[in-house]
Amino acid sequence: NLRRPLGQIVSEIQSIIDCPPKEHFIKKGLEDTIYISLNVVHKDKLIDFVTKNCDISDKTISCQHLTQVFLGKKNTSSIEVVESGELCMVQIDALVVNKENGSAAFRITDLQTSKGKEICVESGVPHITALISSDSRPIDSIKFVSKTNDSVEIIPFTEKIETICVWN
Repeated sequence: NLRRPLGQIVSEIQSIIDCPPKEHFIKKGLEDTIYISLNVVHKDKLIDFVTKNCDISDKTISCQHLTQVFLGKKNTSSIEVVESGELCMVQIDALVVNKENGSAAFRITDLQTSKGKEICVESGVPHITALISSDSRPIDSIKFVSKTNDSVEIIPFTEKIETICVWN
């Protein structure tokens, strides 16, 4: 009488994985957070575009997230932060390539929560680092992504992507 079919056991475990009981989640506070990011849900289109339009040799493809706020050791933010787990929409209008080292980043024109509320980014320069050269860091994207001069190549790319807010 204690035996149960394997399918039933697997189904119950899968149900817990698919819909975990929220009352068991530990709520993370800003004091436990280093940075808040909007993580790209499906990055295949972004990676495909980068690989087709950039020299990726000796570089790291990123296309992972947009940083809303970097808190470091402080536990408050000067802007309103997006709640952890919130789905957001990000509008991209171009891939900007730094001609000096080949690094690249997607330029963002609009950020909204799933409820249509506009999202502010602490740096004032919303972007998703796409490609990192061996002599640079992801944070270097902020230095060139908003440029429009001869130091960058701007490749039009209009795409709306889904992201999810994560408190890291």
